[in-house]
Amino acid sequence: MPVLRCTSKLLGDIDDEPMAESSTPGPSPLGDWYGHIFTADRHKCILFINEPTLFVSLACWVMKSQYRQIVPFFVESLTLTLRNQAFHPDEIDFILGLHKDTTVG
Repeated sequence: MPVLRCTSKLLGDIDDEPMAESSTPGPSPLGDWYGHIFTADRHKCILFINEPTLFVSLACWVMKSQYRQIVPFFVESLTLTLRNQAFHPDEIDFILGLHKDTTVG
């Protein structure tokens, strides 16, 4: 099960509670993700980075109401990125299937 490890700044903005460090799940086939929020030109942006591959999914000009529940927002952002990068629909379904149980770390 993949873990979305958020910076403290992002954790302060979301409603999801991080899981306890002692209950860390087993490794995911595609690795964990890191999430960071920053401001660019007075607009919030969230950057998701895959740990082993450094694959990036960027969501710009987001509002707090969009990412309060960070896991569905992450999956939606990842879906859009995969489509924009011209991944085959079967590959997208496979990747999203591996991320259906993502937790916040």
